[in-house]
Parts: sequence; C-alpha cells; structure tokens
Amino acid sequence: MRQRMTAAPQSVEEAMERVAEAIADLTTLQVEAAIAAAMSDQVEAAQATDEQPRGADRIWFSTAQAAGRAGRHPATVRDALEAGVLHGSQKAAEAHWRIHATCLDAWIAGQSCAHQEGGGGSTSR
Repeated sequence: MRQRMTAAPQSVEEAMERVAEAIADLTTLQVEAAIAAAMSDQVEAAQATDEQPRGADRIWFSTAQAAGRAGRHPATVRDALEAGVLHGSQKAAEAHWRIHATCLDAWIAGQSCAHQEGGGGSTSR
C-alpha cells in the first residue's frame, strides 16, 4: 500500500489523484475513508487560505442560478418574482430578472426580505 502524503492537496485534481491511487490499493471501506480524508484535506486547505467555493460570494443571481440555489424550478422562481413574493429587478419589462442574494435567502427561508418589509413589497423593473 502507498503511503498517504501528509501535505494537503493543492487542488481538487490532486485530491482526486490521491483517491485514484487509494482505489488501486484499498478495499471499499478503506476507499470511503480515503475519499473522506481527501475531501477533509481540501476543506482544511481552503479554510487555511480563506478561499470560498465558487459562487459562495455571489451577490446577484439570474433566475436559473436562483432556482439552482433554492432547489426549485426556474418557472417557480419566475412565478414568485412576478407575484412579488420574491423580490427581484429587471431593467425593462420582459428583460432577465436579477435577484439579490439576501432577497433569495429570505425567500428560501419563507421570510420577506428587507426590501419587502420596508413597504416596497413588489418587484422593481
């Protein structure tokens, strides 16, 4: 069996390379442990350098991106925007919607965002 490297992997590719090496030598239970260790190493390396996963610091979302984040269908997000339940904005009628992260997170939690609580309950265009 190969010895496990002690340094944290520098990339997802390196972590996956380690997993591939482990697969060649280990049983199923050992593979599961190796995957968990490789992922843990990657998380620790990201935390040590204050890296955030891609999209974690996104402020504005498209309808499709908001749907992905919310685990809903894009049509459901559009319906909520058009009904004023989810606060969003458009540059013009029939234009693409933009949804701020705080508004989206409030909608996901079943709450009103600050924009809606301040009296601007409908969407803006």
